[in-house]
Amino acid sequence: MQDKRLYTRFYCNRKCLLHWNGASYPATIQNMSIMSLGLNFDGSRPDVKIGDDCVISLYDDKITYQVVRIDSFGIALGYIDKLLFQRLNSRIAGELPLQAPLQTDHFHTAT
Repeated sequence: MQDKRLYTRFYCNRKCLLHWNGASYPATIQNMSIMSLGLNFDGSRPDVKIGDDCVISLYDDKITYQVVRIDSFGIALGYIDKLLFQRLNSRIAGELPLQAPLQTDHFHTAT
């Protein structure tokens, strides 16, 4: 399958909480780009649908995202709040060791 991404994704591996439908779900941000992030869940994945809004809590920030992909490994979220996302992206990037970016990962368009 051809990778249709426009932006390179970087490994992240940061714990966070996904807030959706009145509940909180422990999760891990596996990778991110300037447009989105890939999220895996520590337990069962919530029953989100593509287009659902959710909030990620990380550090002292709460950032609203929209579900853009779902697969058996987790979900991909696209940012809604550009300024907060850029701040979070910069904060995480400042903590990450230098490493090769991901060329592809396991998130694919839902069918």
